[in-house]
Amino acid sequence: FLIVCTKCPNNSWSNGNHTFCFLKEIEFLSWTEPFGIALAICAVVGVVLTAFAMAVFVRFRNTPIVKATNRELSYALLFSLICCFSSSLVFIGEPQDWTCRLRQPAFGISFVLCISCILVKTNRVLLVFEAKIPTSLHRKWWGLNLQFLLVFLCTFVQVMICVVWLYNIIFITCNEGSVMALGFLIGYTCLLAAICFFFAFKSRKLPENFTEAKFITFSMLIFFIVWISFIPAYFSTYGKFVSAVEVIAILASSFGMLACIFFNKVYIILFKPSRNTIEEVRCSTAAHAFKVAAKATLKHSTASRKKSNSIGGSSASTPSSSISLKTNGNDCDPTSGKHKPRVSFGSGTVTLSLSFEESRRSSLM
Repeated sequence: FLIVCTKCPNNSWSNGNHTFCFLKEIEFLSWTEPFGIALAICAVVGVVLTAFAMAVFVRFRNTPIVKATNRELSYALLFSLICCFSSSLVFIGEPQDWTCRLRQPAFGISFVLCISCILVKTNRVLLVFEAKIPTSLHRKWWGLNLQFLLVFLCTFVQVMICVVWLYNIIFITCNEGSVMALGFLIGYTCLLAAICFFFAFKSRKLPENFTEAKFITFSMLIFFIVWISFIPAYFSTYGKFVSAVEVIAILASSFGMLACIFFNKVYIILFKPSRNTIEEVRCSTAAHAFKVAAKATLKHSTASRKKSNSIGGSSASTPSSSISLKTNGNDCDPTSGKHKPRVSFGSGTVTLSLSFEESRRSSLM
């Protein structure tokens, strides 16, 4: 007998006896395996929770706690979180040319958009409360249009990184291209996160109604922990687990930002409406101004005492270095309408009067 061998197709192997061909096993993170299903469910849950938070913010958009968080940037931030959760779905399923082209840019651009919104929000509040220039210049030079322009510019840099990275690559399988380009993509995102963390840390003493600095700090810490852990895990795995590691990192950091920044506000809006009032905002702002006045008074007292000692010696009586912070009993009473914190030291008293104009407050939001 004449035996003629034929070559198996590219998608097949021959058996041990070389008598027939069988299909090669293709390994990828499938929609039908338990791990893929679990990751997809987590991503969908994240999208639903983010959409719910956005619906709550839109429904209660005229309440003080929503206004104080900069409504427009909050909407953009929630939209970017939806994109972050959705981008993880592209890593699941059999790789196609379009999914391979989309997965890294979608992940990178979504996260940069998200962190850019947080960065601009935090810096905006910090400038409003601590800058030395007049409020009119704040409104002129740090208005809503400029805020969105900064978000766009930060995101545009990431878009350019992705365009340069993927321009000359033809995808047959998910070749991720240059490892250095992936490092630039993640590195730029982490750079923005570090700047955001810096501004959030500086804003930690501002009134809680006007900044979620503590929660933003926590969210950025979660972000750093997740992505620092991602780097060794990504380069030490292979096959479908590479995609799984990146999906887990995307979901973990997205859930961290969603929970830290929005869950507390949604809880207050829905279950603690007494804290979502203009009186609560006034009281919080008055307390912050009270602390600033106390610090300034103590600084002035110390400087005056040193100057007096250097000129006339210690014979003259000087104010006590300890200050007592006193408020009237109804200073933070929502029904009183009086907000006049007093700073007392020695025998003198400084009264700080605060006025709250709704139109002016709205312009700061």
